[in-house]
Amino acid sequence: MDLSGPPVFFITHFRSSYAALAEDYIPCGDAEFNGWLANFVTYANANRVGRGLVAGDMAPVTTAQTTWNRGYCLRSSPQRGDGL
Repeated sequence: MDLSGPPVFFITHFRSSYAALAEDYIPCGDAEFNGWLANFVTYANANRVGRGLVAGDMAPVTTAQTTWNRGYCLRSSPQRGDGL
């Protein structure tokens, strides 16, 4: 698998290609995944030092989360049109 693309591609590809492997860990539904992702990013940021991470390690994850949130919001509320 080529991981050189944007992080959102990886998340989307992971969710669609490996959903069977992730059934008990990463939820498949958009709303459930949205909540899981928010919790994951919050936890990872709050505990990054203890996990040996630095702020730069989380940059691709938070960028992917921002992109996901905009797309999820547009999909959930297409009448808004601003992605926020």
